[in-house]
Amino acid sequence: MPDHPYNERIFSPTTAERGWKYFLEGAVSVTGKRGHRYHAEVAGSYHYRVWLELDDAQQLRKGGCDCPVDGACKHMAALWFALQADDVLHAKDELADLLKQKSAEDLRALLLRLAENRETRERLTVLLLPEKGRDMYAAQIKKLFKTPRGGYDYYDAIDLGLAAQEWLQGVALDGDAALEQALPLAMPRLLSALERSDDSEGEIASALGYAIDLLGQVLAQPPYSQKLLDFLDKCLKKPVYFDFGDFGWDLYLLRARIWQEQGAFAAWEKWLDAKLKSSDNEWEQQTCLEYTLDMLEARGQSEAAQQLLAAHLHLVPFRKKALAAAQAEQDWPRMEALLLEGIALAKQKGHYGTLFEWKKNPADGVAAHGQTDRQTGQRIGLRPQV
Repeated sequence: MPDHPYNERIFSPTTAERGWKYFLEGAVSVTGKRGHRYHAEVAGSYHYRVWLELDDAQQLRKGGCDCPVDGACKHMAALWFALQADDVLHAKDELADLLKQKSAEDLRALLLRLAENRETRERLTVLLLPEKGRDMYAAQIKKLFKTPRGGYDYYDAIDLGLAAQEWLQGVALDGDAALEQALPLAMPRLLSALERSDDSEGEIASALGYAIDLLGQVLAQPPYSQKLLDFLDKCLKKPVYFDFGDFGWDLYLLRARIWQEQGAFAAWEKWLDAKLKSSDNEWEQQTCLEYTLDMLEARGQSEAAQQLLAAHLHLVPFRKKALAAAQAEQDWPRMEALLLEGIALAKQKGHYGTLFEWKKNPADGVAAHGQTDRQTGQRIGLRPQV
């Protein structure tokens, strides 16, 4: 990847969001520093080597990464966030040392002086009285989401999406209590804006995705906020979250993890059953069945899981799972039967991509164990493993 000169938009909001997620997941390992150049490994689909060079003011000048992306990538953004965090932590330590040297009276005077700025005053008030945050955030959201007549056009959508992402970043700095107040106000407005916009650049969608990520951060571990759990359950009852991208399923996965941690399998199963019955979308129904299988396995109901698997072998993910089990058990006749049935179904439906996959993918198991199994592989149309 070539060097990239720094400018204020070197990372697009989407790239920055993905890099931020990598940083939060602990995917960045700084491996060295030479002058103003930092080197790191970032764990993504593979381990990528990344470097960034800063100037004397610690501003980004240029960087590189050995991933396939020809431009400023999420791995570079992840390293940038890691370096910023390290700098912020160092600055916080220095500030903490300074504050320790001040008396209570001096600190009070300092806060009052800072509070002369309206925005700082509002944030201090929220930090001291979190319950006041809802009114402040509601006013900010009302100002942010001034809907143009007829909805948001292409340029309006870009402006709103970027502004919403910046606003969410500011709220996140105020902490979990602030997010607990703000997210239930912001997410429905973002979803409504998405319905009424030309979001070709995906900025409003990115803002909504970022909000869901923040929700996941607040609900990352117990004790869970009951207010946010109730809000999450309310979102999952709205089909519109499932109409745009993967937002609905991202929310579901967040709730499913908590159901599993709490042992609330009845509530988990009830939601999946209701979703399956209410959906007339084939892909959505298949997704529900896959997650139901996961739920049964997590619950330890092996027999019910096997029955569900056997009843839905016409679905590719289920047949793949059955094939993997047969291969693990070295049950070659069973594997052959599953493949032959899968090939017949794919031909019948005209699903040639699936047909090709059945013919090439499981060759490792069937065609690599003795002459009989090679003949089986040839009969099915598989290519023997070399």
